[in-house]
Amino acid sequence: MKPILSAPMLATVMLALAGCDHPDAANEVNFRAALDKHLEAHGDLCIGRHIWPVDVPDVPVAGRLRDGIQMPALERAGLVAHVNAEMKLHHRDGTDETVKALRYNLTDKGRQFLNAQPRTAGRNSDAAQPDLCYGHVHLAKIAGWDKPHKSEDSPEHLVATVRYTYTLEPAPWARDPAVQGAFPILARVVKGSGSTELTQVLVAGGDGWQPL
Repeated sequence: MKPILSAPMLATVMLALAGCDHPDAANEVNFRAALDKHLEAHGDLCIGRHIWPVDVPDVPVAGRLRDGIQMPALERAGLVAHVNAEMKLHHRDGTDETVKALRYNLTDKGRQFLNAQPRTAGRNSDAAQPDLCYGHVHLAKIAGWDKPHKSEDSPEHLVATVRYTYTLEPAPWARDPAVQGAFPILARVVKGSGSTELTQVLVAGGDGWQPL
């Protein structure tokens, strides 16, 4: 004998099924769709260097400066090359001093990785500046999420913090030990592919989840 569902039970089942299909339902399918879309639009990974050439003062202290550490590492990887030049140093007392410098510019190899309009996290692609990019992240799997709730930032909509892992196939130079030593964030991102968990706050907007 086949089981018969009462009207209340049938209504409950229908509501549950409808909730699973609703774009604002808190489930892996909807969260994956939101994160896939977000990473497609903002998943480029770059070093944050927008203007070339880069001048580094040819003085002993340069080895402790960001440019003095990063430029030689990129040169070792074949992305930049330097020539001797001069540059002005601006001192705190308002005076200027002309000193010898090393002027680093992109090589042909480096220009292959120069992205004119990178789509990076938190940046409007229309206002993006050229950058030296080493890869693009993709969603690997949804690791979990907290219970959707309303927050001060989104009092009218439910928000949820979703945990996920990512995959990345970096440019070969991003695996260079010297480059990773000079760019710690790059190193963490490259080494974290497939294992490191990231989080993204999503908000239910009525037609699906969106980054907050």
